Amino acid sequence: MNQPQLDLVAVLVVLSGLLFSPAVAAVVAPYLVIFLGAFTGAFFALGRRAKESRLAGLSFFARVIGLALCITVPVAVFTAPYLGITQERYLFAPVAFAIGLIGDDWPHVAAWLVEFVWRWKKGGPGGSNG
Repeated sequence: MNQPQLDLVAVLVVLSGLLFSPAVAAVVAPYLVIFLGAFTGAFFALGRRAKESRLAGLSFFARVIGLALCITVPVAVFTAPYLGITQERYLFAPVAFAIGLIGDDWPHVAAWLVEFVWRWKKGGPGGSNG
């Protein structure tokens, strides 16, 4: 028996199909998932920032959500095989959320990643070079 897919993208395809044609809904729904994931992550990231004007907060949301809309799909497509995930759309929400959560802290994330890779190559904590 063929079970229906109940992931967030599939649900939003059905819901978007109420407003758009099925073909348009199939395109809009994944980006709606990305938007919602990035928006939620950015909401938490905004809470870490110093109090600022509404315009600055809106600019932050636009910047972070725009970045998520641009890079979530390539990141999901690249990482899905390494995680053993057959459909990259399962990663859209978590990847977009992570991008939103990182917000403007990309320099810190890049420094952490370089240090992690360096330790892994050296066989230290975080991995062994057996």
